[in-house]
Amino acid sequence: MSNAEYLEKYGIDTSTSPGDSFNRALSDFTHDVASGGAIRHLCDKGYTVSQIMKMLDYPTPRERVEKTFTRHLSESGTLLSELPDGYESIALDKMSYLLDKDGEQTENALILCEFGRVKLKSVADYEKLLLLLDADEAEYIKGIRWTGKPMYHKLTPRMRGIAKRLAESGSYEVKLYGKQM
Repeated sequence: MSNAEYLEKYGIDTSTSPGDSFNRALSDFTHDVASGGAIRHLCDKGYTVSQIMKMLDYPTPRERVEKTFTRHLSESGTLLSELPDGYESIALDKMSYLLDKDGEQTENALILCEFGRVKLKSVADYEKLLLLLDADEAEYIKGIRWTGKPMYHKLTPRMRGIAKRLAESGSYEVKLYGKQM
């Protein structure tokens, strides 16, 4: 991978002075070597950001772990910033079936996540939303760097549990999407 490709892949801004860009690139490289691989691996194993931080040998700020965690979810296709073509809203009866299903990830099902929008609008409402979840589920949601725009998360077993709790609470409208057949 060339330097330019590395800088682009990791979103390093090169518009400022060259020394700043170099220092940021060096910092990002050091982070990736020291803990980036471990963070991605533990994310794949289902750990939350707080759990990952406790397991790292190299001290890493939470913000850095969250960025790596969120980037990995995005790069792996688990977290999407747009609804892919061919997806449509899932009917309520099928949605109930999907939320009650146990086990593996539901193929081609996505949940609309507006946690970032809720947090930007009202931190108090965001905190109330997190109180509806168990500690592990709330920690998972807090560890993702949500944007103020709608995002979509694959309906993994963890997200199914989160969606089910939110739907049962009546405090958050759960919207699922599936690929047209």
